[in-house]
Amino acid sequence: MLKLKRLTIHKFPRVKPGTELVFNDGFNVLLGVNGSGKTTLLKLLTYLISGELLPLKESEFHLAYHLEREEETCTYSIQYFPPGRPGGSQPDNITHSELIFHRPGQTDRVTIKGDVVSVTQDDVTQIDARRAGTSPLLPRLADELVLRAKLSHFYATDRLDESTRWLDRVTDSAHLEAIEPYIWDPRSTQSAFERFICEYLRRSSEQDVHQIDASHLPFLQRAATLLGCTSASLQFQLKQKERVEPHEFFRYAFGDFRFRFVKADGTRLTHHELSYGQQRLLAFHYYAAMHPKIIVADELTNGLHHAMIDQCIGLIGGRQAFLATQNPLLLDNLPGFTSVDEVHSTFILCSTERENGREQMVWRNMTVDEAENFYRDYKVGISHVNDILRSWGLW
Repeated sequence: MLKLKRLTIHKFPRVKPGTELVFNDGFNVLLGVNGSGKTTLLKLLTYLISGELLPLKESEFHLAYHLEREEETCTYSIQYFPPGRPGGSQPDNITHSELIFHRPGQTDRVTIKGDVVSVTQDDVTQIDARRAGTSPLLPRLADELVLRAKLSHFYATDRLDESTRWLDRVTDSAHLEAIEPYIWDPRSTQSAFERFICEYLRRSSEQDVHQIDASHLPFLQRAATLLGCTSASLQFQLKQKERVEPHEFFRYAFGDFRFRFVKADGTRLTHHELSYGQQRLLAFHYYAAMHPKIIVADELTNGLHHAMIDQCIGLIGGRQAFLATQNPLLLDNLPGFTSVDEVHSTFILCSTERENGREQMVWRNMTVDEAENFYRDYKVGISHVNDILRSWGLW
């Protein structure tokens, strides 16, 4: 699986310049008071992991980050000036963007300077040409860097918000598009869940409204069981089906999702009629099904009974996860720590400070001393994780 390993922030709105973060392959937990930038950092991570920088088009920034997958590594450096600012360039205002991709026996380098793109393989330039077309801030960085270098390092990633807005958006208003047979596309949010829908539609009749029983959707079956329901189903509407010429492929557009549940006493509910905590539980199971590689969740435990929290932590499994929390129950349910280095890369401490009269957000990993103090107390096994963090003034 792809792992985000490091992030360097040379310049980003309201963030301390020179910020450097290292990330754990498993859980990465953001700690800090309200307003210290936890949600801002989570959003930034989703943009970088997705290769989708358009939401940042109004801000000047300079970022570098490093990803790894098995024997492959990929390092990106992006510097951007908004239109009308000194240093801005046309057509997309990225003044300098570079990708360095290493795999066994081969190194590719993709560089964008203004509107000129160069692709170099093992120090030999393969492509050196002007970019075609104009687009604000490369709607997807993948358009140039991934497609030209024939890489597949971006995963379409959302942030699971701290309320139910994500669930509302992906059920009520989202119109998903997918191609069957499944083809990887850096613009796509396809997951195993969408591929299942495609395969189902290929085998099904041409009616507009479809309903799938939870027995065919493991994430929905798990959620229904936890909610104390005897059965559940997913209803959705097929918006469009068209053949992709000249191939034997079909493109589907579908949406208007409705989850339906039946309680033990026969009561029938849609997901809109569930309690807030029940909707949060359903949202995370649905989100996890749509994000098989990386989890980015804000206040994952919001509204959840403590009995549900451990189950949600277990559902993350071997995925890399970025979690912001104010809830000690999440901290106390994290998998066990095995080393000081693991502690150092797991916790990201968020705070604010004033610099030249202006407030800026400060994000950092624990220092070596802080990690050693935490791990020493943790190994004793007497105190909970949240108690140890507070006793050392880290949370």
